[in-house]
Amino acid sequence: MELCTVTLDGYLRGYDRSIILGSETSIADGVFVSKTCKPVEGAYNIWRIMSHIAMGLEFLHSNELAHRDLKPSNGQTLSFGCLILVLYSSLRSNWKIADFGITSAAASSKANPTMYARGTSGYRAPELLQDEATFTTRVDIWSLGCILGELATGWKLFENDTAVRDWYATKETFSILPSENVYKFYNHVVEIGHVALNRESSKRFNSLALSRLFSSYCTMHVEFGDNGYLLLSCFPGFKIWFSMHTAKKPDLLSNLADWYRSCGEYTCASVCNASLVREFPTNTAYIQALHRTFVKSKGDMFSSRLWSFPTRLELRTWLELLQLHPYQRKIRDAFLSSAHQAIQIHGPVMLKEFWARLPENDPSGVCAELLADLFAKSEEEAAMGLLQKILFAAPENTTIQAQLRQLLIGSTNRRRDLSMWQRLLIENPQSTTLFEELKLSCGRAGDEDMTIESWAELVLHWPQQNTFITELKSALWSKGDEIYAVTTWARITVSNFSPALVPHLSEAIRTVGNAGNIYKSIREDLLNRYDGDEKVVQTVVKMDDDIVRWSQKQRELRVSVINLLPR
Repeated sequence: MELCTVTLDGYLRGYDRSIILGSETSIADGVFVSKTCKPVEGAYNIWRIMSHIAMGLEFLHSNELAHRDLKPSNGQTLSFGCLILVLYSSLRSNWKIADFGITSAAASSKANPTMYARGTSGYRAPELLQDEATFTTRVDIWSLGCILGELATGWKLFENDTAVRDWYATKETFSILPSENVYKFYNHVVEIGHVALNRESSKRFNSLALSRLFSSYCTMHVEFGDNGYLLLSCFPGFKIWFSMHTAKKPDLLSNLADWYRSCGEYTCASVCNASLVREFPTNTAYIQALHRTFVKSKGDMFSSRLWSFPTRLELRTWLELLQLHPYQRKIRDAFLSSAHQAIQIHGPVMLKEFWARLPENDPSGVCAELLADLFAKSEEEAAMGLLQKILFAAPENTTIQAQLRQLLIGSTNRRRDLSMWQRLLIENPQSTTLFEELKLSCGRAGDEDMTIESWAELVLHWPQQNTFITELKSALWSKGDEIYAVTTWARITVSNFSPALVPHLSEAIRTVGNAGNIYKSIREDLLNRYDGDEKVVQTVVKMDDDIVRWSQKQRELRVSVINLLPR
């Protein structure tokens, strides 16, 4: 027995949604969504719930049992207010069938007579409401159709048994009309309802067929992922889907991709083909099919200003596949082919948004291939951006460092030269080769202020790095401006306090006149910035002592000099 806290009826009415809304697993699985969810999430939620219930019915019917009272409010309330064995299982994150009080032996074809129309009003099949009532396992399919309609519309399809009798007397086909939904995918709800709510029980679905059908919808939602809106708006009609949904997943996706291509829906076709390549990365046929789909999509849009959209989709798709399978040569070649064509048509700017997502260690050599293309077209700006991207991932790559250095030397922008090596070194402070490159860049710049600015920024990020402190100290000494040196050390120390910086700050203060007033200002800034920090307070006290001793020595020195002067 499992204690639960929500029924499907409470979920539909919105009473109990807050109970499990905090469950990220349930939301991610499509088992539970909010009332204000996106249409694609709502559709997935319907199919997930229906697939769980249909699988439960499939198990019952395979054992020749009919539930006979399937409804959203299934569950037994205990005296202390909890529910036992209800339609939602928080342990397994799925919906379950419960309340087997009138479950009886039954078959799908042979009808059993019954003296009482047992069950719940509004969910009973028409055959249970006749003078000579009978039932088969298909009475559960009728109830399941009622639940489907309630999930899709938000209200009960039949208010009571009288409504069922009235409809039965009209001889019309009952239609489930989803509320405020115009997506093609929701039309399947209507078609399934036509069959599940058929007057003749023998013409209704069996539970196995429904279980497979609902599961196939769930599979498509998972495969389309973030592109689920395409699934809602461009999905095949019910008859077409019903004819193909029983195929195995690879064949199903291939058939669906072919259908999309025949309709000119190349974006949807590419999603299907990409799913196949994702799962079977070595299958040449799937890779070629995806490539053909992209070629066709761009061919149809070539004269349009929107031609860049399929190019971006193509690059993004191949790059995502490359990230999943970085060592697959065929995927790498497909991405490079797309990238080269994008550079040729749109220029390197098209690739900038994808550089940050290139594989970090570049095992397939994609970055190197792109660089060759960029260099060949003299696109130095784009090449520098890609070189920097590579160095962020592999800072000790001396070959790439040399290429970047040559490009920067040829550039007249010395500030960019410095800032590029500086950013790389900030991300990789232990890299000795990047450290040497920045020193060379400082020499090329020939500007003391820019050199000091670069090393000061590094010390600010890494105040414990002695090599950076040494270079900053040397640059400040070369400039020979004592006030500038004090303000530089003070700015760094106040911004990112570290005991390693204190001796250099104290030394700089002692080199200027009016040291007492300067130190007083710095002291106040430190204590205000790090109010209550014992470490900072102790350091300030120590600096106080150092400055006092230094002042005393200065006074003693002046007295000694005065005494030596002739009277």
